[in-house]
Amino acid sequence: MKKNKKSQTNQFFVYILSIIIILFVGFLVVKFIIAFTGDTEKAQNSKIYNDLEKDFKTVYTTYGAEKVLKYRLSSNVKQICFISKSNCINSLTNLTSDQRNDSKIIFSSGNNVILFGEETIINSQNIGNFEVGGNGCLCLEIKNNLFSIIMENNRNEVYIKKIIE
Repeated sequence: MKKNKKSQTNQFFVYILSIIIILFVGFLVVKFIIAFTGDTEKAQNSKIYNDLEKDFKTVYTTYGAEKVLKYRLSSNVKQICFISKSNCINSLTNLTSDQRNDSKIIFSSGNNVILFGEETIINSQNIGNFEVGGNGCLCLEIKNNLFSIIMENNRNEVYIKKIIE
């Protein structure tokens, strides 16, 4: 009878150890999936700047060029702003006051394209010198992770315009 009790005790510890290992592996898998999703969004957001810069250079080097361009962003991006003049930032009513203040700092540091999330600035970069009509700011709401713009070379200056739908 003693052997039976001892084997039951060993079996109990094996079950407990198995449960702990399964939970640990499950935790690692979930953590990996979350990290992979975050990396995918970062890569998508970085790709947009590469694509914008490439298209800007193409339009800039082709006199009289006009291109309608479509871009895909990650789902966490709610808005993209193209800024060619710093005084327009105060007129952006769809941003929070913190986002406006951060945008001023970002633009003064040389970045002129800013990606906005729900409450924060996700990323920013300089794609080259361009002009935006009106007050110098063009902010586009992102719908279905897509946005479209027109880039136009007019007398060797690149103009970025909103597509009127």
